[in-house]
Amino acid sequence: MSLRTLPVVFVSDSAATAAFYRALGFRVSGGAPGDGWVEMSNGGTTLGIHTTYDGDGTAPGDVQLGLEIVADETLEGVHERLAAAGYAAEPIRAQPFGRSMTVIDPDGARIQINEYAA
Repeated sequence: MSLRTLPVVFVSDSAATAAFYRALGFRVSGGAPGDGWVEMSNGGTTLGIHTTYDGDGTAPGDVQLGLEIVADETLEGVHERLAAAGYAAEPIRAQPFGRSMTVIDPDGARIQINEYAA
C-alpha cells in the first residue's frame, strides 16, 4: 500500500493562513485560498489548510493527520485491514473530492484517509 502524508491545519481564514505559509516559502499546489481548502507545497512537504465550520468538530489551530491513497489500494482494503487488526474505522463517506474514512489511533488522534476521484 502506498500512502502520502498530508497534515491538515484547521483555520478561521484560509486566505490569511495561505499568505503566512507563502511567507515561509510554500506555494499553492491545489485548491484556492479563501475557498475553504487549499494545499500548499514546499519541496517534498505538502500541507492542507481547511477552514473550520460550526459543528464539524474542529477549531482553528487544530491539526489532523491526513493520509492519501496514491497507488494500487482502495479504502475498502484499508478498512478491512484495520478491522482485521482490531481497529474500528468509521464508515467510508462520499466527499466532494472522492471518498474518505476516519480512524482513531491508540492515543486518540483522528486520522483521515482519503481516496481521490480520478
